[in-house]
Amino acid sequence: MQHNAAQHNAAQTYEVPRYLFRISDKNSPGTTTTTRVSSCAWDKGARIDGIHAHYNPSKQPAQRLNEHLRWKCDDDCNLMSWTNSLLVALTYGFYRHRKHGTPLSAIRLLIVDTSKFPPRTFLHDLDLIDRLRYEDWEGERSLQNLYKLRTEIWGGVFYFGEYLTQGYVDVGGQSAWATMQELIDHGLPSFGVEIEDRKGACDPQWAKRVVELRRAFERAMTPAKMSDQLVRDAIHWARKCFGAVWALPVAAMVLNLELRAENDETILKVFRDEFAGEYDTTVSFEAMDAQVDRQPEVQQYNRLMYNLGHRLGHSGEQAREVKSSEVEESEDKDKDKDKDKDKDKDKDKDKDKDKDKDKDKDKDKDKDKDKDKDKDKDKDKDKDKDKDKDKDKDEDDITAGLRSIVLSF
Repeated sequence: MQHNAAQHNAAQTYEVPRYLFRISDKNSPGTTTTTRVSSCAWDKGARIDGIHAHYNPSKQPAQRLNEHLRWKCDDDCNLMSWTNSLLVALTYGFYRHRKHGTPLSAIRLLIVDTSKFPPRTFLHDLDLIDRLRYEDWEGERSLQNLYKLRTEIWGGVFYFGEYLTQGYVDVGGQSAWATMQELIDHGLPSFGVEIEDRKGACDPQWAKRVVELRRAFERAMTPAKMSDQLVRDAIHWARKCFGAVWALPVAAMVLNLELRAENDETILKVFRDEFAGEYDTTVSFEAMDAQVDRQPEVQQYNRLMYNLGHRLGHSGEQAREVKSSEVEESEDKDKDKDKDKDKDKDKDKDKDKDKDKDKDKDKDKDKDKDKDKDKDKDKDKDKDKDKDKDKDKDEDDITAGLRSIVLSF
């Protein structure tokens, strides 16, 4: 299975942190360079499907995963490990120096930007363990026991933010690296944490060293003091070791190897001065590992990056706020205009109503006039009737007169 960043540029799912580290040297399994990370099985040419390399079909996926996570990998192993914690990576780097006597100048720390790879290129160890632990349930060395060790036993302190890749991964153009010696020479010791355990020639329990360093966060009464110079040194160190593109996240990580104030104004101010305009605000939204509460150094880093995102995006947000206020003002003006228009319409309506009232009044007047006319007509009729009566009377009088004249003859 080959993964190529150029084939797909979509962001990873939220479970995968933005940046992952890998420590390697000449004794490490598989191949790790600035252009490729490939498993032993891939290098050996085994036909691969998922985590099961068919080079040895007798081994089942659960068994193969368990062997890899317990450092029992053989040439058939198809997995390569990464961590989301700079603290874990550096501790393991010093361990390999003491364990194998490998010079620090030959041990490399590789960093990749997971957002440049296809989804599911990087798999969370706990996700895989959880899916396969029911196939390997019993015994102290079972996957079920390993799951409990990383999530429940002693509060899950043996969780190291491990992620896995399969087969071949093309990391060219999406990664950077520095040797452990370069990290030291450029000033790693000046950041306050002595990661290397110097109590013995070799401490095979390097995981316990990580737990010890993390407990220092709990024991610290007050956050470490910060100065402008120390923050600028961290940024300079990150640029020298990994290049300008990686300076912001790596500097933020190295400053969080010990307890810091959550909203340290010194860090925020210097980062804003150094990086304003160089990064989009999306750099702040780091994927939050579900187990991050067991990783105080990663938890601090995530919070810092979130706060930095708001600070670095402040000018842009301010511009958006201004634009928004202008739009709101324009909308308010339009609303006022609409209100005025509505008022004018209401006035016109009132005028129309008044006109209608006047018309009604005129109609009433006309009606009254008509009534008066009718009355006049009635009066006229009455007059006519009276006239008719008078006429009748006259006619009667005439008739009576005529009759009387006739009778008189």
